[in-house]
Amino acid sequence: ARMTEEETIGAKLEVRELEKATKNAEREIERLSREVMGIEVERKEIGERRATKELDVQDLQESIERFTLQKADAENQKSSVEERAKDIRDKLSKVKPEFVKAKEDEDTKQSEVLQCERKLNALHAKRGRSAQFQTEKQRDEWIDEQV
Repeated sequence: ARMTEEETIGAKLEVRELEKATKNAEREIERLSREVMGIEVERKEIGERRATKELDVQDLQESIERFTLQKADAENQKSSVEERAKDIRDKLSKVKPEFVKAKEDEDTKQSEVLQCERKLNALHAKRGRSAQFQTEKQRDEWIDEQV
């Protein structure tokens, strides 16, 4: 059971082929190991980004809830303010005619006061001129001098 030279050469060639195949397989294993590590790193990064996005979504949902409550509160306040404004407009519409009448009365009274003041001033002026002269003759002489 000795091997012939051809069988030996064939066996050596087969060994070399197997060694090449083994090296190629080892290289492929190394390349696949690096690819697996890269995929693992990427999977971890994706998981971290996913966790961050989930937190962002949660924050946004909380913000939406908060803004919804604020909006409802603002709408309630708006309704309250509109009601108060309506009440005030109603009161104003009831009081305005009285105010307009009072203003007209005030203007009339002010006009009467001014008219009375003019009459009083005219009377004071007349009295002042009459007190300036003791007789009609003195007054007439003064008027002639002025003319």
